[in-house]
Amino acid sequence: MKKIIFAILGIVALFGCQTKYELNTNFTAPTQLDAPELVILDVTSAERVILSWSGGEAEDGGLILYNVLFDAAGGNFSNPLASFQSDKGSQARLTLTHAQLNQIAQAGGVEPNETGDFIWTVIASKGGTDKACGISQTMTLTRGEGIDDNPESLAIAGDAALEAGQVFRKVEDGEFSIVTRLQAGSLYFTEGESRYYLGTSGKLVKGSDSYALATAPSTGLARVTVSFNTLSMKIEEINPTVGAQFAANNVNFLELNYEGNGVFSGSAEVTLLGPGRPNTPSWCSWTEERYSFIANVDGTSVRWGSKFAGSNDAILPDGSEDFYDIHEVQKTDWGNLWKMSHSFDLKAVKITIYTNKDDKFTHTLEETVITPDPGDPTYPEAVSLYGAGAEVEGQSFIKVSTGVYRIYAKLKGGEITVKDDTKTYKTYTCTATPADADATRLTVDLKNDTVTEEVVNKLRCLYGATFEDVVTLAYQGQGVWQGTGTIYFRSVSWGMDERYYFIPTIDGEQSKCWGRLDSVDAENRPDGNQSADYFNCAEFGWEQWYHLWKFASNTDGSNCQITFETNKNGVMTHSVIVQ
Repeated sequence: MKKIIFAILGIVALFGCQTKYELNTNFTAPTQLDAPELVILDVTSAERVILSWSGGEAEDGGLILYNVLFDAAGGNFSNPLASFQSDKGSQARLTLTHAQLNQIAQAGGVEPNETGDFIWTVIASKGGTDKACGISQTMTLTRGEGIDDNPESLAIAGDAALEAGQVFRKVEDGEFSIVTRLQAGSLYFTEGESRYYLGTSGKLVKGSDSYALATAPSTGLARVTVSFNTLSMKIEEINPTVGAQFAANNVNFLELNYEGNGVFSGSAEVTLLGPGRPNTPSWCSWTEERYSFIANVDGTSVRWGSKFAGSNDAILPDGSEDFYDIHEVQKTDWGNLWKMSHSFDLKAVKITIYTNKDDKFTHTLEETVITPDPGDPTYPEAVSLYGAGAEVEGQSFIKVSTGVYRIYAKLKGGEITVKDDTKTYKTYTCTATPADADATRLTVDLKNDTVTEEVVNKLRCLYGATFEDVVTLAYQGQGVWQGTGTIYFRSVSWGMDERYYFIPTIDGEQSKCWGRLDSVDAENRPDGNQSADYFNCAEFGWEQWYHLWKFASNTDGSNCQITFETNKNGVMTHSVIVQ
């Protein structure tokens, strides 16, 4: 009844109190223009040229948007040489660089060291209505020395170029960048038969000479940026090793080394961060996959990161063409990161950075096979538990990371061995699992030669909304718990809630959650369209509304068997089956 009353009141409010609103597009265009009448251009100058206007306003006091058009003297702006939004789109001024004005002069046919007249005007707009101000002002532009035939592509050449012929990445019209090996010697740039170099004036020129690079970068690797817009060249020293880091710990999980032709590459076994996983901070109670690259440019660490600038903007791969594109930014805690696909977790991964792949700065990830160095210790992919202290002979461990393995078992106490078909890796005397406990979690770290025992007192399957037991789970052996009972979705203030997770008691504490992977959809019930890994689990810090699954629709009111397996073909997972 309350819902009906509220609905009627809402309709009355909607129709009884509705105010008619019409967009006011009444405004007037500027009536006065102001800017320098003559500009002597120097494309290397940091000076800014300001165009401003006054007069004109919106009747309702709202914002007016402005566009500034340039045309050759005698033109009518029907096909302008250039168009710019005003500063911030709505300010009554436009700030331009000498390089931008030089491009206008060049588009208008003014040769280097010559002068040309141009006109500019303002178009005002509001609510989709445009109004020309009806006046224009002349600006005379005198070009300095310059290069009119800006190349479409560029290659590096000369004795200094150890990778002569390598092609630059085109950053924008007139600007090119390359990461390449350099030594002292002659340096110039080519496009076909055309040749460019940094002249004695410190500006780019076109000709048959070259620039004498007196000192090579100490690392042997440099980034060369060539701008025909500002007639400049910049050389920055690059460290030939780039680190791939998870943002949560700022530790390299993989190093990429320079291979040539602007490419960095490296391979390693990747382990995402999370509770109980190596190098995971104590505060991290979830699976953490956000990463970026840290490069050293001219002695400063910078982030080669994603387009996702905000601290919470990182997403998993979405298939977009520019997802893996790289942007160089200052290093912050959580900005400009990617999320790594969970399919690479506990896999050998090869990452490749391309500083120029079809004019893109980007990277790729792919599974690979790592051939171990003969001098390095090797660790098995799979091991099993044997000995008098084992629950059963031959129970398989789950691989946590390289050299680290975990098993859940009702230990008998006594000697156990960890081995595969060919070798014994560890012999250890274990403690028997207490009689009133379900199992022992045994973690074997062959890298650090340690063994950790934790008692799993019990495992509960709980409704997330009410903390009530869904069913009673009993330990079945070999890391498996199972229980049968009727599932009832819980009636709560917002409706019926079907969310659940598993809460283990480990060493007497209930602080962990065995829950849904972060990469799995949390919104929909598994009614046949769920992902293959929907029921897979990981360990997290326990928070009420995180890492919950939803029961399928057909389980409500049904007798169901819930099975939790700590190692099913190398994966912690569970199942819910209607009986």
